[in-house]
Amino acid sequence: MGMSLLVSTAYAQSHLGIEGACIAGNLPGNSAGGPSEILSQTRGPRLAPGGGIWADFRWSDYIDFQPHINITPKGAEIWQNGQNTGHVHVTYLDVPLRLMYRVPVGYDDFFFGGGVYGALGLRGTYQVSTNTLPMHDLGGDIQFNDPDGITGLHMKPWDAGYTAALSYQFSFGLTLHLDYEHGFVNIAPEGTGRIQNQGLSLGIGYLFHYNTRD
Repeated sequence: MGMSLLVSTAYAQSHLGIEGACIAGNLPGNSAGGPSEILSQTRGPRLAPGGGIWADFRWSDYIDFQPHINITPKGAEIWQNGQNTGHVHVTYLDVPLRLMYRVPVGYDDFFFGGGVYGALGLRGTYQVSTNTLPMHDLGGDIQFNDPDGITGLHMKPWDAGYTAALSYQFSFGLTLHLDYEHGFVNIAPEGTGRIQNQGLSLGIGYLFHYNTRD
């Protein structure tokens, strides 16, 4: 009887949802290497859509655990003399794990908190215009298995870092969220410097069968 009540309570306080976001990725740091020294050039934010699934586990009246499994684009735009001359784009399987503090707002909830994330690069592309004459473009797939970076552009496949988030959750399950991720793993090729992933996302999510009035 007691075990059944515990399982029922845990189930009632756990919800699965979906989410989508517009993500601004960047690659702060200094590095060399790659075609036309693409990783040493000026880099700025790159916008792309992402999304996935997430869950909300209510641990107490004010603490929720929210794991996510997302397909997340990261990377950067390349700039020279004020002109956009290329891009670096990597798609990650991204798993943020966050502890969120819940503040009730009427029937709705406001959350803030953070945690850690781990990510695996699934696919990447790069493109850059050279400054030499005649002008021509270089580009292709990013290599995750070429440790010397001899051909094309090489980057390390694994990433991890910290994450912070703000979200507003309506009583019927709709959620608006602002998330930030900053990597502490050097994803540049060996011996070429240091670059890290950085991402800011603004998105919307929905928890199925969620109602704060229950």
